[in-house]
Amino acid sequence: APRPHQGLYCRTSWSQRGGSENLFTRGYGFYHPFVATMIQLTPHMRIFQCLEPVDFRNGIDGLAALCRLKLNQDPMSGALFIFINRPGKSLKLLVYDGQGFWLCQKRFSTGRVRFWPAKGGLLTVPQLQILLYNGNPANCAIPADWKKVASA
Repeated sequence: APRPHQGLYCRTSWSQRGGSENLFTRGYGFYHPFVATMIQLTPHMRIFQCLEPVDFRNGIDGLAALCRLKLNQDPMSGALFIFINRPGKSLKLLVYDGQGFWLCQKRFSTGRVRFWPAKGGLLTVPQLQILLYNGNPANCAIPADWKKVASA
């Protein structure tokens, strides 16, 4: 299993992988249970959150429209966008990698999301990782990303 700081793992469909890697049964697009690709979370990545719950029947196009209309951001900018559903049991992440959109969903097995910010702002990568583990990033002591090195 990947460590949380290494990235987000998502299964890809046959069409996203190009279909020529022999990773799927006879190349017909069936999911292979052990095939995963990774979206790398880097410290300089911008992460926007939609504060209002959204209808999770929305797919990539619907969530991209919400990025433009509610967040006033370009969904093709390479930033990661995070959404919560009305019951608070699932999160969706949308990101554009230069070739296409990735849409990942995390549904919590038990309970609901314990923390969802009341006001906007950018999330940092450590805050997103804590949020994906259903923690409260506001209560965690996260060190600063950049520290000055003392002169010798």
